[in-house]
Amino acid sequence: MKDQELAYWYFRLNGFFTMNNFILHSDRKGPQKTDCDILGVRFPYRAEFSEQNDFDEKEFRIAVPYFVIAEVTTSPCKLNGPWTEPSKRNVDAVFAALGLLKQEEIAFVAQKLYKQGSYATQEFYSSFFCIGRSINDELKKQYPSVPQKTWEI
Repeated sequence: MKDQELAYWYFRLNGFFTMNNFILHSDRKGPQKTDCDILGVRFPYRAEFSEQNDFDEKEFRIAVPYFVIAEVTTSPCKLNGPWTEPSKRNVDAVFAALGLLKQEEIAFVAQKLYKQGSYATQEFYSSFFCIGRSINDELKKQYPSVPQKTWEI
């Protein structure tokens, strides 16, 4: 099974609706801006296997929808430059493409993700998410709130 397929099932079995290999198209003719390995959203009251979500990872059991932008790799966990560089505005483009936020909210929330890797409100929680061969200590220092899962999940 490919690493991206395994990551898909990890999110799926934890209650996420996912999109694999989400391509961000350029505003103009030309090549794509970038792609995202997995985008996902998990709603707070999901109960696929029982009346409660006791089987899901604890970090996903929150009382608001959880939106993830996930990077999947066979190397140590990482976030690719297109997702961490504010000038590229890729997080802004994802929020706009999916309709997650009002247009006037996008820049503010995107800046929070660029700076800290996550953002929480009373309406939703959003974060980058990494799955890879090993934990990346440098990434953990830069983005302590970004979950890093290894292939031993």
